[in-house]
Amino acid sequence: MNTTSEPGSPERREAACNGSLIDLDGPAARHWRPGPGALARFLLLIAIGLLLVGVGVDRLAAVLDWRPDGPTSDKLALLQAVGAADIYFVGTSHTLRAVDPTLVDQALAEQGCQGHSLNLGAGGATVGDMAMLIDQIETGSASQVLVVTEGGGFRAGQAEGLGRPENAERHADGLDYLAITLAGGRSNGEDWIDGLGHVLDAVAADLGRHRLHDALFERGARQQVRPMLLRAAGYVAPEDDENAAARQRHAQFLRSLAALARPGILAQARAALAQRSPALAAQALALVARIRAGGGQPVLLLLPAQFSPAAVSARNALALAPELPAIDLAIDRDILPFPDPDYFYDSGHVARQGAIRLSRMIGEQLCALLKTGR
Repeated sequence: MNTTSEPGSPERREAACNGSLIDLDGPAARHWRPGPGALARFLLLIAIGLLLVGVGVDRLAAVLDWRPDGPTSDKLALLQAVGAADIYFVGTSHTLRAVDPTLVDQALAEQGCQGHSLNLGAGGATVGDMAMLIDQIETGSASQVLVVTEGGGFRAGQAEGLGRPENAERHADGLDYLAITLAGGRSNGEDWIDGLGHVLDAVAADLGRHRLHDALFERGARQQVRPMLLRAAGYVAPEDDENAAARQRHAQFLRSLAALARPGILAQARAALAQRSPALAAQALALVARIRAGGGQPVLLLLPAQFSPAAVSARNALALAPELPAIDLAIDRDILPFPDPDYFYDSGHVARQGAIRLSRMIGEQLCALLKTGR
């Protein structure tokens, strides 16, 4: 007997009203159960998709020059507003928090040297960001312009092509620095949850650096010099520029003081600085070449931080080219008593008192370099 319903039969009309001829409550559907990893796989695919979209936007923004408001935007504006100087400090937040140009200039004068300094350090600056700033420094009006730079940025893998201005890689590969973040978390004695938090923060910061919204709707809106930067020639103490993330890092640092004071922690930092590999020197040497290509005199600056890829790169550059002028204040030099909270705001940045000591030492050593003609 043929049980197939005719096209106009009541059964077909009822099925059409129900919207489907498929029995969603059939035996297969009733017995199907998602596996235990289904949700995890779904979330992982969503995360990968978002990351790929972010990287695509990143590349498009780089091609179309849609990054007017990156981490160095306020320092570009400061450079335009202040004009020429004799000594420029270019770097990341390590430089931003550690170098007070007023104190550097005072120390220079006390040692019998003259100089006007400007701090162009910027939080989150990559090697490409530093190269972009270096390109904007005018070196023709002064007989000798010193550009004092850290050995690199927070992320790795950006040195290729930086020695030639026409091939500046201005924007980073957003994935290379995750290993550095994890290694830094391990050296801080943090558990895996804290380390994962740092990685998520780093990814979020990288996606935020696309600045697509600012590029489309607020172009130039943030190209303003903060009064704090003008007053202090670019220096900002962490105590004066706190945000939620900085306060969280500071609180975590204070809670971890006992663990950070263990000898093994400092030994790990010393071991990182003792690594020797030409690949580790690439970022610092690329920045040195960049400065020379622009007519400036490079000086490498190694600042105290528990884990500093920039200092590691600079130390390796000095091993390959010991004639390079350098001011070596890395953490293994015991310049500041780590992790004394009077001198350190967190394990990677110095507090105001630390900056006072470092800035005077930088001025004194710069004067010595000037007198020797290096």
